[in-house]
Amino acid sequence: TVHGEAKIVPMRTAPGFHIEPRDPDPRGLPVKACDGRVAGTIVDLWVDRSEPQVRYYEVQLAGAERRVLLPAAFVQ
Repeated sequence: TVHGEAKIVPMRTAPGFHIEPRDPDPRGLPVKACDGRVAGTIVDLWVDRSEPQVRYYEVQLAGAERRVLLPAAFVQ
């Protein structure tokens, strides 16, 4: 940001950001690949602090210690 802060951050570190109570919370939901296999689980949302929207889903990969960021535009 113009103030030297990171613009896109995990929701867990962004006070004031939350999921609207009437909307489903995707954390804990499986992420399926195009072949229908579960690739991982959503563990957090990365938000754009300059705009009220989710930019990435943080995904814990199935069977691995690794986490990756999945762009929100790639999610169906």
